[in-house]
Amino acid sequence: HQEEALEALRNARQAGRTRNLVVAATGTGKTLLSAFDYKQFARQESGQPRLLYVAHREDILKQSVEAFRFVLRDQNFGEMHVGSSKSVGWSHVFASVQSLAHMSLGDFAPDHFDYMVIDEFHHSEAQTYSRILNHFKPKQLVGLTATPERTDGAREQLEKFLPATYELRLWHALQRKLLCPFHYFGIDDETDLSGITWSAGKYDSTELDQLFEQTREQRSRVILRELNDKVELETMTGIAFCTSKRHADMMNSVFTEAGIESASLHSEIPKEQRAELVQSFRKGKIKILCTVDLFNEGIDIPEINTVLFLRPTESAIIFIQQLGRGLRNHHNKGALTVLDFVGNQNSKFRFDQRFSAMTGLTRRELEAAVQSGFPKMPAGCDIRLDKVVAQKVIKSLREAIPTTIKAITSELRRMVTGGVVPTLGEFLLETGLSLDELYRNNRSFFGLLTAAGHSGVEAVTGQHRIASLVHINDQRRVARYLEALKDLQAVSPFSVMVAQGLTSQTQPSGIPEPIRDEFVQVLEVLTSSAEVLPSVAEDLPFNLWALYNRDEIVAPFRSNPRAMMEGTFYVKPLGIDIHMFTLEKSDGGFTPTTRYDDWFESPDRLHWESQSTTSRKSNTGQRLITGSGRHLFFARLRKGDPFMCIGFGKPLSSEGERPIRLIWQLENKIPDHHYVRFQAAAG
Repeated sequence: HQEEALEALRNARQAGRTRNLVVAATGTGKTLLSAFDYKQFARQESGQPRLLYVAHREDILKQSVEAFRFVLRDQNFGEMHVGSSKSVGWSHVFASVQSLAHMSLGDFAPDHFDYMVIDEFHHSEAQTYSRILNHFKPKQLVGLTATPERTDGAREQLEKFLPATYELRLWHALQRKLLCPFHYFGIDDETDLSGITWSAGKYDSTELDQLFEQTREQRSRVILRELNDKVELETMTGIAFCTSKRHADMMNSVFTEAGIESASLHSEIPKEQRAELVQSFRKGKIKILCTVDLFNEGIDIPEINTVLFLRPTESAIIFIQQLGRGLRNHHNKGALTVLDFVGNQNSKFRFDQRFSAMTGLTRRELEAAVQSGFPKMPAGCDIRLDKVVAQKVIKSLREAIPTTIKAITSELRRMVTGGVVPTLGEFLLETGLSLDELYRNNRSFFGLLTAAGHSGVEAVTGQHRIASLVHINDQRRVARYLEALKDLQAVSPFSVMVAQGLTSQTQPSGIPEPIRDEFVQVLEVLTSSAEVLPSVAEDLPFNLWALYNRDEIVAPFRSNPRAMMEGTFYVKPLGIDIHMFTLEKSDGGFTPTTRYDDWFESPDRLHWESQSTTSRKSNTGQRLITGSGRHLFFARLRKGDPFMCIGFGKPLSSEGERPIRLIWQLENKIPDHHYVRFQAAAG
């Protein structure tokens, strides 16, 4: 996975990107990755380029400088600039953000450093980080984080780095067995939090403390019962995350009184004593450490085999960071046990963000997963919600975000009557809705604005298919579609693709103006997430790993793509066979003659079947068997999903006919974060 990331960073530099964001799950070696990338950048620059590595804690910086020294095989590399340690040469500096905050950055030229790393990049919106990012202009700036999402809407710095150059999310790392599997239990602790003051996306901590003290006996009984039921106490090495120092001390007392070796660990305890407690914890003398936020980032204790959430963790970022404390592999640990004690939450509590971060599922997919018991988890992982918690989660999924027409219109009306008429991007950011959720059931943003009382736009009506194009994920197509919608006289494969995709017209000039105007806003939203993807061939309008609907794939070659229902077709002038196939065929959308046996033997080898009527002697059969011409493949997970362009293939073997079964060697290996999903879909 680090080789994949290094290749992505190399390609980004070659494409002219100077700011790159690496999103990788906690425990997958982001710091080492940055050291390897600095090494390859140094080779390119023929020397040791000046380096600035920024983090917010001294222990993180110590680990980072050791990682760089190890990779560069130079035990004298780098200086620390944190606390009492001060840099002298300012050539290769590992500095805390706090130490830089007290310096005059104007003493340094903006290009003083050639290569910069911002660790835990999700902090970048803070003023201390923004000041650094706004001043320095290195040749390469790399941001590292496991969780780039923000819950407060702040994205000024993040926008400059999107889309991420490389992503290895938690569920991908679990699939690849880079992290320890987990068994998560969502448990009703019988506590009512709905009356606690909710402000700026979180509960009032003082009121929480008071409630937990008032319900100490009842809540502790539930916690101890579940702990005894689900955890081997003799071998437990557990972290209990609490809402405050006061709460941590209280829970320490609860565990001690129950005969479980426990200790509080928070900032009021002297630093030396904290170090001694951690050592006792790692040796097994202490079974549970009750803490608040000390273990969120940068702490590497792979022995942790139990995590208890004794607080309502509102932030998905913090939740994943704290979960990650126990996900590092260790020879004495088969799986991490996670006990999450869930009360009756405020209606604005976002369960969806937490479970999406754990599973990679969308909000729509989550509801089905909760109801069916999360059947498609990575090997060894398990999510179990008791009946009460499952009901609360489903209720939250339906209510935390305005997803019904009534709720969306109400939210828009509030914004419009407040004197602010939002753009599509502003509305999505304000509500937390995704494009997919907004455009479900043939809805349109302009239509909803009109229903909310805004007369400044013409409602989109009729047979538009905006929803079928919100999957676009490559920058070239976003740019070319925008050009086609703004220059109606231009003719290109892209103008045909967007016209056919939106309204079955042959050119954008035939698309009604309101639909054109609204889709321009959709494309402007997609600009921030679209990736720079390689073109699959100079004479084709497709990019490798880009997502397309059927109309987009067929439109450049057929005048009426919606009449072409076959999964494979031949373009004679270009000498190319285009093959579209679906991996998951468990639903009722496939007949016995169309349930082809398509699956991947490896990231670059495909088992695939031709159409059921194809004989070996036919022209199509001969092209398939001999591999003559070009064969371009598009794969999708399930019916209704967009297809991903996976590139060209050459046949390695074939057998039978009607259908012909072939093994294809793909020119390009499928990236692992896509491959694990393809494997899961094919079963």
